[in-house]
Amino acid sequence: MEFHKARGFGALDLPQGAQRPSAEIVVPAIIEAHGKINGMQIKALAKEQRVGKNAVDAFLKTWPNWTPGRGSERFYLPKETAPTGEMRAA
Repeated sequence: MEFHKARGFGALDLPQGAQRPSAEIVVPAIIEAHGKINGMQIKALAKEQRVGKNAVDAFLKTWPNWTPGRGSERFYLPKETAPTGEMRAA
């Protein structure tokens, strides 16, 4: 806000800050860079790039290449290296 004499306060034209990167760009890059990685590790790395955990979770639900871990844990694999026998639908 900026004060203008006789007009009062008005909006100040400032450049917009940098846009947050989307989960659709960040998450596949993390999976490709790290190979077999679980969801908690992906969320921690995505947080460093300003991507929220809910956005990461929503994207991971659509990721086709994963293998089960202990309990409800899933290990996410890059698309090119996923063994065909272990691929699971989300």
